[in-house]
Amino acid sequence: MAKTGTLMGLGTAYTPSTKAESYCATADFKGNTLTNDRDMWEYMRLHMSKHPELQLGGPSLRWFHRALHETWQLSHIPSPPQPCLCFLGSDEQVVDVQRIKDRMAAWTNGSLIIITPGEHEVLMEAPQVHNAILDQISAHFDAHRNQNSTS
Repeated sequence: MAKTGTLMGLGTAYTPSTKAESYCATADFKGNTLTNDRDMWEYMRLHMSKHPELQLGGPSLRWFHRALHETWQLSHIPSPPQPCLCFLGSDEQVVDVQRIKDRMAAWTNGSLIIITPGEHEVLMEAPQVHNAILDQISAHFDAHRNQNSTS
């Protein structure tokens, strides 16, 4: 659909179910796909009401088509040798969970960490959750700080 819409000259149209306004600014907390943490949800909404120029609307058909094409191309090449941490919310609904699991299973130096409970924006979950994630990221960088980035 994204490719067809783009080829038909509709590339600047929003993908179905999205619009110019930010999802967080227009959706209700209950049933949202970004976070389980109401305080973070309200913080994001407040931030957008104070700075509407920083909102991100939905993706265009062209952007979505190009993103799908790029991820398809990447899925056909090996993972790089660099160590990788990947955090995935247990209740992820925005992206293809199986493709993430497949990529990380094939990543020799990769670790997939499931955040339970967790939605799409795991760093926007409750403070104890995002603090634990940031601690793991910091430890990861500390552990690999002196490795050659091109190895």
